[in-house]
Amino acid sequence: MTAGLEKQAAAPRRLRADALATRERLVETAIIMFAERGLHGVSLREIGEQAGARNTGAVHYYFGGRRALILAALDLIIDALAVPPGDLSKASGALGTDSTFAAVASAVTAAVLPWTSLPERHVWGSAAIRLLNRMWTGEGEGFAVDIERRLQPSIDRLAKRLTELMPGMPRAVLLKRIDFVLVTFICGMAATSYSAEAVSAGVWPEIPPETLFRMLVNYAAGGLMAPVAHGDAAFGVTPLA
Repeated sequence: MTAGLEKQAAAPRRLRADALATRERLVETAIIMFAERGLHGVSLREIGEQAGARNTGAVHYYFGGRRALILAALDLIIDALAVPPGDLSKASGALGTDSTFAAVASAVTAAVLPWTSLPERHVWGSAAIRLLNRMWTGEGEGFAVDIERRLQPSIDRLAKRLTELMPGMPRAVLLKRIDFVLVTFICGMAATSYSAEAVSAGVWPEIPPETLFRMLVNYAAGGLMAPVAHGDAAFGVTPLA
């Protein structure tokens, strides 16, 4: 192949690579800006400009609109949470005992460790947690369903393990409690990302991240193991006497 033909063949590859890079910058920029200003607090043109796109209509060109961009951001975050099981080795032996509580705590740790390590693995990691908090707790109607659908494989794995540890727990109750655990971790992590200002103001105590994480895990494990109570009757389960 002559040099001229090689150059012609390479051009489309460069264009595709440039397009992928632009799309990725738009998504990462959207995560940061949506987390800071809200899902409807920033214009799509601002996102494009901040991402360095030359075309002022770049977001519409690549995504078609705001909702598609938000879902693309969600997909990137969920993909980042799908870390290989080998990367979760720190989750074993959560409390150093063989009790059921320790086993449940270890299962919870393994499930949420990708969430807590997200800020360490990506420059937009902290923003991603705040964005998920916005989406899951009501900002932008309908996104909670999109999040749960994408997290379903992870939820199923955790539910399977917890069923092994707590065979008497009704599945409907267990699944709702798992949802609550995930929301609790997201809200807790989102709150700590703003905690520096609160600490300086004396509103939020300065708690080491490891201690806070262990507190959240223990809280989650206790909630998952709690006896079926009157609040669970909404799921068609008869509470214990």
